[in-house]
Amino acid sequence: MTGFDRELILSWYIEDENGCWNWTRATTREGYGRVTYNGKAWGVHRLSYLHHYGGLTKGMHIDHLCHNRKCFNPQHLAEVPASVNTSRERRRFAETCGKGHPMTEGNVLYRKQGRRCRTCHAENERARRARRKQQQDKEKTS
Repeated sequence: MTGFDRELILSWYIEDENGCWNWTRATTREGYGRVTYNGKAWGVHRLSYLHHYGGLTKGMHIDHLCHNRKCFNPQHLAEVPASVNTSRERRRFAETCGKGHPMTEGNVLYRKQGRRCRTCHAENERARRARRKQQQDKEKTS
């Protein structure tokens, strides 16, 4: 692989307690690490897989086994068909909310917009009430 600056790429991450190499530079809207290599934009996880395993099979996806889109640790990546990658992603999101709270029957609110995490909802409501109280206190002193 020509033009791949391994030391530079490896200086742009922070390793977490799960062994994930979290990309600290540019990311896509979806949260994947992004880097330019040989004049082309790459997902850093795809470039890492290519560098460590020697190739990418056409039509295959690189799955984050750790479910962390910023991770590019080659030990956390696997080449899989799109259907496998999609089903794993759906299953993960069905089991937890965006903050990782379990989406069990006791922790789910059903709304018109779909299922919502009860724990996140309670945290958001507490924060909203605190902001409102702070605003009211501020208005009283003015």
